[in-house]
Amino acid sequence: MVTAASPIDMASNSVNPNPSDREGKRKIAWLAYSASCSFKEIRGRHVMRGQRAGSNAPLTTSGGTWDGGREKAPAAICRKVLHAKLTGSHQIEIWGDGRQTRSFMYIDDCLRGIKSIFESDIPEPINLGSSELVTIDQLVSIVEDIARIKLKRHYNLSAPRGVNGRNSDNAKILHYLGWEPSTRLRDGLAQTYAWIESQMLQSQAQPESQTQARAAGECAA
Repeated sequence: MVTAASPIDMASNSVNPNPSDREGKRKIAWLAYSASCSFKEIRGRHVMRGQRAGSNAPLTTSGGTWDGGREKAPAAICRKVLHAKLTGSHQIEIWGDGRQTRSFMYIDDCLRGIKSIFESDIPEPINLGSSELVTIDQLVSIVEDIARIKLKRHYNLSAPRGVNGRNSDNAKILHYLGWEPSTRLRDGLAQTYAWIESQMLQSQAQPESQTQARAAGECAA
């Protein structure tokens, strides 16, 4: 739960908003993503819970999920494009018809926004998200451009596709804070893509190193 009266110490080591602190990012992102939407008065103070929004950061959950079915669309698309590139299949499956619209906020903007809202006296619920709207097809095109590859698209119309459209209205956050998330989707995706690529290559290298270690052990025996 993310609240204006939260006991979280934004300057402590337990939840550190420093962009270079990966564990701090994980914890604050988890708080933001586990929040629901409500607004009430508790102990004379306004309490605000943020509504979940998409993020295109390398660390979007407590474990930095990029596979396994729990990842968000940006991470899933990056993984699928990377898999197609590394395997040479040059094909990608897209859930739905690709025309669903979404907006995704980079984690650094998420942390700055949460911190600013915590420190403000905003008296009403407020959106925190990017107003840069894209379709899933456009999202795939951006990642293809980053990967320097073009894939054949297969649309799985029977797969979960979510709502047709979702975006953030930033009129209130601009009014109260004079600020809104500004990291371009492509810039955030470029970093996300690079991070997931490193994770995939690392996971591929581990079985090979284990096989080599076993072979070395057998030779020594």
